[in-house]
Amino acid sequence: MSLEAPDYGCSAHITTDNEIGGPGVAASFIFVSWLTIILALFPAFQEAKKATRQFNSWLGYRRQPSKTDAKRGALQSTSHALNSSPSPSSSPGIAKIIQLLGHVCDIQVVTGLAIMVAGLAQWTHISYYHEQLVTLYFQLTLDSFWAARINYMDMRFIADPSKTDNGTNNSWKHHMHIQTRRCAVLITCVLATIWQFRIYFRENMSRPEGESWNDGPSGPCYRYLDQSSPLFALVFRASGLILFSFALATTTLLPVSWMHRPTMVFQQVGRTMETLFTGLCLCIAFLLRQWLAVWSYGDGFYPLIWLVYFGLNVWNTLAVVSLMVLNHDLVDHGEFKWGFGQILPLVLTLSLVFVALDVFSR
Repeated sequence: MSLEAPDYGCSAHITTDNEIGGPGVAASFIFVSWLTIILALFPAFQEAKKATRQFNSWLGYRRQPSKTDAKRGALQSTSHALNSSPSPSSSPGIAKIIQLLGHVCDIQVVTGLAIMVAGLAQWTHISYYHEQLVTLYFQLTLDSFWAARINYMDMRFIADPSKTDNGTNNSWKHHMHIQTRRCAVLITCVLATIWQFRIYFRENMSRPEGESWNDGPSGPCYRYLDQSSPLFALVFRASGLILFSFALATTTLLPVSWMHRPTMVFQQVGRTMETLFTGLCLCIAFLLRQWLAVWSYGDGFYPLIWLVYFGLNVWNTLAVVSLMVLNHDLVDHGEFKWGFGQILPLVLTLSLVFVALDVFSR
């Protein structure tokens, strides 16, 4: 990511598309993404407090039958504290916020899928400007959704009997509740991966040799601030999505009972690393795990993950707003005419008010 002055030499005429470039659509994506980030702050803060308590407990560690046992117990306690996603809260307020966050994430999944379908439906004639908006809308949705670390994306959640009611029928409903949402997320990510490759090859590989970015008034250009490498953006984003989609597909569509055994492979490797290399390997493993959790998805130190996604959401919001402002005079007749396609996402967003009233009135 890098910021540079935009190329004001671009003079392309961009055809109006209110269903993608309208202010109502942009406002709804930005609002829901920031609502998700703000709500996710509360469980992230809870996890930070829990990690602090466990760290203080480690500092006051008194049981020392042997140096090896003391070292192992302290490292395991600290490792568990620094590698935990948000857990169910004993606080009624936090529990209700997590419940509301689930409904917000449902909207994120639906709108993310909708914007990808809308972009792919215009595969042959969508403008370069509007395809970039589709990408940024999806990034707003994806990053804030990943920041939420919603419970049904935790592969251990479906195997927890305490999360289901007694009876086979209710357990089946619970299973369908989780699998339906995971399948929707998987389909969205697969479409987004196809879209990422489509954009890269269209903007960087499909132009005839010698044709410039701004070749005449009908050139394919648009003005933008982000001057980072398109290839790096493709590799970073698409590879993370592919890894996430593969993991989600295998855990959703195939049985993986080994993940729920009391002693998992990662725990065994962790114990070996702690015994052999103690603190050094723990730090390396921690940093690698946090990077993987942000790049694709995973179980990391939730407050740190939240901070990273907060920064990404700031960047994506800036990218959307700057893209619309810089190209406003290039769009034919402007895109500020309100219609059903712009009002619908805003009304869908307002439906969260009813959900919040239901959640907090119980």
